[in-house]
Amino acid sequence: MRSNVPKARTRQALWNLQKERPDLFDRRTPSPQRSEGPPGFGPCDREGFLHNVERAIFWEKASGNLTWFDASSGEYREFVEGRSLNLAFSGGAAARLKGAGSGSTAKVQAPKHVVIADLHRVAKLIKADISHLDKPSAMVAVYGEGPTPGGVTADVAARVFHEKLIRRLAAYRGEWSDEAVQGALIATLQDLLPPAAGTTGGTGALPAVAVAMVLGHRMAVVASPGAGYVQIGKSDAGEDAVLPVAPGSAEPASSACFALASGAVLLDVALTVGDLQSMTDLPAIAKSSASKLAVGRPRAASIAFLKACSATGRPCAAAFVRVAEESRATGSSSSEQAAKRQKTDGAPSKVRVRQILLLAWRGTVPVPTDPIRRKQVKRSPEEAEAQLLDVMDSLVSDNCTSFSAVCKAISECPSALRVGELIGDLGWLDKELAEQAKETPAPGAAIKSVVPASVRKVAFELEIGEMGDLVTSEHGVHLILRTG
Repeated sequence: MRSNVPKARTRQALWNLQKERPDLFDRRTPSPQRSEGPPGFGPCDREGFLHNVERAIFWEKASGNLTWFDASSGEYREFVEGRSLNLAFSGGAAARLKGAGSGSTAKVQAPKHVVIADLHRVAKLIKADISHLDKPSAMVAVYGEGPTPGGVTADVAARVFHEKLIRRLAAYRGEWSDEAVQGALIATLQDLLPPAAGTTGGTGALPAVAVAMVLGHRMAVVASPGAGYVQIGKSDAGEDAVLPVAPGSAEPASSACFALASGAVLLDVALTVGDLQSMTDLPAIAKSSASKLAVGRPRAASIAFLKACSATGRPCAAAFVRVAEESRATGSSSSEQAAKRQKTDGAPSKVRVRQILLLAWRGTVPVPTDPIRRKQVKRSPEEAEAQLLDVMDSLVSDNCTSFSAVCKAISECPSALRVGELIGDLGWLDKELAEQAKETPAPGAAIKSVVPASVRKVAFELEIGEMGDLVTSEHGVHLILRTG
């Protein structure tokens, strides 16, 4: 029988040697010529640097600086990491397809609006990197028919503008000045022109476009002929100040860049597109409508703005945008905001809401039927929005104490048939089901207290006892009150 003593001694000697000279056994020990660097960085052909292939940036071993390669100039430039600022964005838009008293039968483009609350998220979806830009990063835009017929339609512009803008922002990964941000908006606007018009510098068949882009504490705006913007905020003297609307026709585009100045807590901008009343009246109307923006209802502010403008019989659209300190974004106190953040961190899996629903008919689907009163509803979405806006104002004035009575009187959802405090109640909504909801009920079908995805989204953004903004779905217009 062979003894195991020699093997045991050999193993002991190896263990002792490994303790004394671990470099002889650990293949992962870096050589003097190699530095591990930040996570995600590895060796590359550029001497003295490590490369992050996924983000296409380089880390200099000696200084620890980050750089990126600018293919347009053939140079390596300093990479600037975007900051996440203690600011909040809110934005909403609305459109009016026609005004009262119009006898014109000419076919015109329907206005469009786009609200993107997180440009970084959209950039990831299209595989573009804008991590060098500050957060919040958002965009709100309204599109309509331009003064010159033909060319790119409002629908096409609404689908392609934001992607073109994001790719332009991703192309330069250094520090963006105010002038450069404005230039990016103008250049993206000119990308919508036909090639011939773009080379001559004329307006060509450019659609009417007004865009506001938020990057951290800055908000850059651009407007083409037929569109405008109004900045409402605090001047250096601490008084309300309304800046002029963008020119209507003299220039291919007008742009500006606003920023939260030292001591300022919020910045509001209104966008317009289409034929409204005299441009000189718009700033005052925008300032009046902005009261709804101050309580976190930008879409209601947009609807109120269009309602206050005199009807011209042609399509128009408006949008309101706010960037503010988080505690001022919806008028809440610092303690309320802290409680809201704490609640969001431990967000409930279920919420309970009540709703008032006004059905709407878009004319291209079967006429919906009010399931309570058993009659067809032929009101347009714009009419439903205007009616529910008045309802919202009355509920705000009495702190929602009349919600049950109003819901029972006008709501066209079967939930209005319930009794007591359950009038309008939609029950408990599950967050997982809300995120997974894919089904879209057929427009014009009978309403069976179905909760559309757009309503579910708003429901999980509300505090208990808080009433939300106006929400549009395939059924009509909803007003939501969270109860649990």
